[in-house]
Amino acid sequence: MLQRILMCAGLATGTLLSGLHAMLTVPLILRAEIYEARASSGPASTSTHEHSDDAAAHHHDDHANADDDAEGWAPTGLQRVGLTLLATILSTVGFSLILVSAAVYGRGELTILSGLGFGIAGFAATGLATSLGLAPELPGSAAAGLVLRQAWWFGTAVSTAAGLAAIVFGPRLAFKILGLVLIVAPHAVGAPGAEMAGSPVPAELSALFAARSLALQGLMWVLLGLICGWIWERQARRLGDPVPT
Repeated sequence: MLQRILMCAGLATGTLLSGLHAMLTVPLILRAEIYEARASSGPASTSTHEHSDDAAAHHHDDHANADDDAEGWAPTGLQRVGLTLLATILSTVGFSLILVSAAVYGRGELTILSGLGFGIAGFAATGLATSLGLAPELPGSAAAGLVLRQAWWFGTAVSTAAGLAAIVFGPRLAFKILGLVLIVAPHAVGAPGAEMAGSPVPAELSALFAARSLALQGLMWVLLGLICGWIWERQARRLGDPVPT
């Protein structure tokens, strides 16, 4: 049953999210890559090009092969879409495993309602809490080293998840206080490079990308929780097990 839940939830949610990303975030990434290329070419080069974003995008597409030769291989077209779809599905399957494991460990079963609750908690830990220090970034955005950012992101997600679990399932007040401490601690330490500036990407574009990315991430967690809970309830009824209300 677990394998069916993970595959169904991961495939359905991952496919939907890939389509939404293609419409909402990929165009922003392509525009950011244009600004990044302009900045890397130097002031002398950028001063001779006063095209609009549409013209720059057309120029970028016309010279994609030349850019690939200069900067190395990068997926384009259908290849890029296919790799994005695969990566999104694998990610949603992994997040489904985390969600189901947390629900079974915490409650012993999974329902549509509890799945929704665990989905919201997952988004709070991996989306809202981490974005307070490290918002989703476009190519060319100024940031600290990748290892430092990954370490802070992972530590914040784990600490927030543990804090939420302590608040919800803790039998005594001390556990709930500990949960609050765990949630606040990563932000008291601070995210690496959170105050760095100098990105060639316009702030409006970065803000729009961050907002859309967080909205899609929230949708992903909600859908995973609902789908996992629905499949669990359906399988439990089929096997004759009582389903909590």
